[in-house]
Amino acid sequence: NNNSVTNGSVISGHGTVNVGTGTLTNNGTLAPGGSSATGILTIDGNMIMGASGIINIEVNDTRLVSL
Repeated sequence: NNNSVTNGSVISGHGTVNVGTGTLTNNGTLAPGGSSATGILTIDGNMIMGASGIINIEVNDTRLVSL
């Protein structure tokens, strides 16, 4: 069961995207936390970054950040 984030689409917020046995192909934007917020967005399963895929993260330099 494969899923896609299409060009122009956004997945944002906090939580887990459970892909199961399929693959998530990102051709849109993944934004952990959302607009002006830090957060954790977990992809549970396989993910492929497509040619137009974006991961939009915000880093707060006063906190310990692991990328």
